Amino acid sequence: MKKLLYILLFIPLALFGQSFLSIEQDIPLELQEGWNLFGFTCLESINVINAFSVIEESIIIAKDNDGNAYLPEWDFNGIGDLEYSRGYQIKLTQEISDFQFCPAIVPLVDSDGDGVYDIEEIEGCMDISACNYNELATDVGICEFPIEGYDCEGNIVPQYQVGDYAEGGIIFYVDESGQQGLVAAMEDLEGTYQWGCYGTNIAGADGTSIGTGYQNTLDIVAGCSETPIAASEALAYESEGYDDWYLPSQGELFGMYITIGNGGPEGNIGGFEYYYYWSSSEDGSYSAWNVDFSDGGPLYYDKVFTSRVRVIRAFGYNWIEGCLDEVACNYNPEIIDFNLLNCEYPETNYNCDGNLLEACPYDIYFEYGADALNYNANLCQTLIVYGCTDYIAENYYSQANTDDNSCAYIFGCMDTSADNYNSEATQDDSTCIYLGCMDEIADNYNPQANQEDGSCIYLGCMNPTADNYDVQVNQDDGSCIIYGCTLADFPNYNSEATIDDFSCDMSSDDVFGCTNLNYLEYEPSVNQDNGTCSVLVVYGCTGPDHCNYNPEANTDDGSCIYPQEGYDCNGNITAEIGDIIQGGMLFYIDETGQHGLVASLENLESGLSGYNGGSFNGYEWGCYGPGVNGADGQSIGTGYQNTMDIVNQGCTPEYGYITAAQAALDAEINGYSDWYLPSFDELVEMYITIGNEGPEGDIGGFDNNLYWSSSENDIYSAWYVSFYNGNINWLQKDILAQVRVIRAF
Repeated sequence: MKKLLYILLFIPLALFGQSFLSIEQDIPLELQEGWNLFGFTCLESINVINAFSVIEESIIIAKDNDGNAYLPEWDFNGIGDLEYSRGYQIKLTQEISDFQFCPAIVPLVDSDGDGVYDIEEIEGCMDISACNYNELATDVGICEFPIEGYDCEGNIVPQYQVGDYAEGGIIFYVDESGQQGLVAAMEDLEGTYQWGCYGTNIAGADGTSIGTGYQNTLDIVAGCSETPIAASEALAYESEGYDDWYLPSQGELFGMYITIGNGGPEGNIGGFEYYYYWSSSEDGSYSAWNVDFSDGGPLYYDKVFTSRVRVIRAFGYNWIEGCLDEVACNYNPEIIDFNLLNCEYPETNYNCDGNLLEACPYDIYFEYGADALNYNANLCQTLIVYGCTDYIAENYYSQANTDDNSCAYIFGCMDTSADNYNSEATQDDSTCIYLGCMDEIADNYNPQANQEDGSCIYLGCMNPTADNYDVQVNQDDGSCIIYGCTLADFPNYNSEATIDDFSCDMSSDDVFGCTNLNYLEYEPSVNQDNGTCSVLVVYGCTGPDHCNYNPEANTDDGSCIYPQEGYDCNGNITAEIGDIIQGGMLFYIDETGQHGLVASLENLESGLSGYNGGSFNGYEWGCYGPGVNGADGQSIGTGYQNTMDIVNQGCTPEYGYITAAQAALDAEINGYSDWYLPSFDELVEMYITIGNEGPEGDIGGFDNNLYWSSSENDIYSAWYVSFYNGNINWLQKDILAQVRVIRAF
């Protein structure tokens, strides 16, 4: 609906040399997708490019009456300016609303002094009983009343009213005679159907108004051999003794919606589903019109998609083959009854003999016609662009205007309720899979399923000792019939018995229960099986905190395996920095979480003391002067090789005893003998994790002295770390320093 925006303005109008109170009236154009006609009403001309700038991206082509064209995609303006009072054609890629070239300026005059401007005056009948009563009227007009026996439209009081149940269905249209009309079937055809012949343009089948549905249906069946489709099923339908049903046109289908559907005054009395319904009106080779009966929205829909079908029939008409439209090629003036069903019209720019009237003489243009009666170069507007023109195809080419049969499609299941629905598919290939129970005797049988998924449920008695035991049953419904002693006071009491058979006996040796030792319910004292064996014994480790825990096991077999101390079952270290594991204190964990380094809990104390000012037991680094081949690694992971390099060099201390590296290799602590002298970075890591710089302080128990690393600086010195203040430097190899060994795991 057009929206009118009235803005009061004091605008001087050059009309008879006077100024008037006026309004600007916005009258936006409502342009549909595809071709449209419009008239240009602005007094001043506007350049086409400026006029269409805000909707340029939606324009394919615009033409004037002379055949001049504007093609924004090619930056071609053959029209120039839009001129007042001229008509134009425009083709759009989408619907455009609320668009206008300029507002209209209208003078405001109140000629009768009633306080309502003339432009807002509504003249009409103000008598509510009159046929032409207008509740919006502000000026009294002539009232018209019906002749007795007739309605306000001059028709005899109709035989039927919309909504009546007659003529095999529900009346939804009555013509002006009141004796003729259209009736909808009482219910939809069962299931849903395709429109049919996707990619084929059906000759005819393009009528959309009331009265065209029957001919559309005949045209579809004549031009499309596919079955079953909506049209073929409509013609084959029989109901209430009538067999002349057909598929409604778009206008007839929408008429159903607004009278007996969800849009009707009494609501959905026709019992329609809130779903899409096919009309017989074709939109093009790939689509046809339907109506959404949830909101009445008409839309064109791909012919391969399925929609519901509600057939209709006409009543009261004396059908005579022919056409009453004088401009039609098959006009027949002898037709005496309402009938436009068989009207045939020539295509645009063709005559009734099928001859092209006028065309472009050059075959590189879209407007070219080889057999035209006349040629006009001015009609050559659009160059031919070949490509796929079906927008649902994978290789759709938006700039193509001539289909070259190159369209490629993504085939797959397009039903969203299917288990293999393909959201990217553009064409359904009938491969939809619906999983479910396919056994008709099952309690959860699914008639839509086409692939068995093993979910069938068979309710019944599952106790093999019952009289009504059913071997096929997989879900017990408590219906078992078992005769026996039902009183627990007796030794032969059967807990599964449902009907007492008077067999209770105090002297009986029968003991009912599970006799199969492979089940948890087994009892050695039982000698009469009553079907209570239900849970098979599964041996294994039942401890959830064990590495070989079996959640399926219900009987522990003593096989549980604990993870190694400090590790989880996946070999990851669970200990934290500072924990005592692997013979020492953990101070480093690598990025895998499965390996690390520990430091011994004490310094090596058997070294020399009392020279070079030292008051503690320490060690020389060794090899003062000659140097070591290797022993230059500093990073974490190089300490062991450094240590081996020092020892293999045969280094000796200057003042006797053994070197720090030899002492480290000789150490045996807490059952481990693979200790070594840490590299420079390994020594620093100890200091900042378990030494004075650690988050918990000196938990490693280090002295406030210098500690040797295994990393050589030069032939006379090696690197150390002060565990007093963190100082890092080199020290002469012949000076004593303390040693804290480490090992890797």
